[in-house]
Amino acid sequence: MAGEDPKHIRHLAELPCAWCGSETGGAPPHHSTASQPGMGRKAHDHEAMPMCVKCHRDFHSASGDFRSWTKRERREWQGRMVELFRPGGRFSAPEPDADDDGPSRP
Repeated sequence: MAGEDPKHIRHLAELPCAWCGSETGGAPPHHSTASQPGMGRKAHDHEAMPMCVKCHRDFHSASGDFRSWTKRERREWQGRMVELFRPGGRFSAPEPDADDDGPSRP
């Protein structure tokens, strides 16, 4: 299906929460709400970032640490974080070496 990148999602699940830094426990990452084409439709997996369950819930409900943030402030922060975690971003999964053909054989 277009928009899916299971390898990238697995990488994000291994990273700490983009907000509080706690372990995510493999929780599903937060997908950008700014780039979604409509309600109930998930953004591309490259538009995602790691978030723990609590921060993810608080972000969507504008509660907890996010309660005083406007929708615009949440979207701007989300956009900056997505840039850092998308493939090629600062916290993206390392690319395999071009010279690496896998395990060497005797």
